[in-house]
Amino acid sequence: MSPTVHRLNYTPPFAWDAARAWFAARAIPGVEEVTATAYRRLLRHADHAIVVEVRRAGDAPALDVTLDTSDPAAVQQCLARVVRVFDLATDLAPIERHLRGDPLLARCLSARPGLRPIFAWDPFELAVRAVLGQQVSVTAARGLAARLVALVDCRVRAAGALTHAFPTPDELLAADLSTLGMPRARRATLQIIAAAVREDPGLLAPTRDADAAVTRWTRLRGIGSWTAEYIALRGLGAVDAFPSSDLGLLRAAAEDGVRPTPAALRARADGWRPWRGYAAQHLWSVDPVAT
Repeated sequence: MSPTVHRLNYTPPFAWDAARAWFAARAIPGVEEVTATAYRRLLRHADHAIVVEVRRAGDAPALDVTLDTSDPAAVQQCLARVVRVFDLATDLAPIERHLRGDPLLARCLSARPGLRPIFAWDPFELAVRAVLGQQVSVTAARGLAARLVALVDCRVRAAGALTHAFPTPDELLAADLSTLGMPRARRATLQIIAAAVREDPGLLAPTRDADAAVTRWTRLRGIGSWTAEYIALRGLGAVDAFPSSDLGLLRAAAEDGVRPTPAALRARADGWRPWRGYAAQHLWSVDPVAT
């Protein structure tokens, strides 16, 4: 099938290079691929997988999205995901005006104008990756994700370097994760999440209510506040979620070489409401491979 190209506009600025670098540090081999100019991945639609390629549209305030399908339903679903993941529907001006009231964030905003949170292609995938990232580096979490994909063996097609889709809850529940290379309790948490999502798909529903989302997710064994806040922000789109115990955030917020405590950072972040997730993305981007 011939690929189709679609242009998605946004209100500038847009920090494309920062977004591409974020994906480059986290791309799962076989599922995702980042080149010097584009991001590519496999997405499931119905009973097949689609290659999605996203690149900056030259000098236009837009992203060009190439899909290897012309099926109207698939095209609509994939484009909606791109809009969500790259936060293209948001006008950053009022958010940035608000955040510039804090000198720390003012410096970050000046360094990376147009930076937006990176949201999830799929909230279940994000929840699993959040657990894989507990107490390990970005590089280690990426390695665990690659191992998980290989263990579950969700091979769907061959499109160059893209060969696998990310596992579904059913596929993860059916897999033997004993050789994944992470503690038994955290392996159990992966299956707890898959079972909970299968029983209650509403756990993955988009929400703006960060507190309610965190409360729901921390009821699951193995999900602490950091993981729940991260899932709420990136997975569910709760843009005021803020994982204040995150090491990357604490390092970026250090002053005179002294990191704040999580409680102190959370108190400071009260002034960033209701856009704490945007502030978090700026702090994370001080060192994009820190968390």
